[in-house]
Amino acid sequence: MTQAARERGLKGFTADVLGTNKAMIKVFEKSSRALKATIESGIYELSIPFGD
Repeated sequence: MTQAARERGLKGFTADVLGTNKAMIKVFEKSSRALKATIESGIYELSIPFGD
């Protein structure tokens, strides 16, 4: 999926996830890439930039 996204010019993946959705948060945490997370009003904004 990462390769297809890069070929389309994307720079990473992002998702808005409810803080109570532990399963989806774990999907992002299992990535071998660096995860950036911010939380506001109980909603996480998760992003995994592709880097170089």
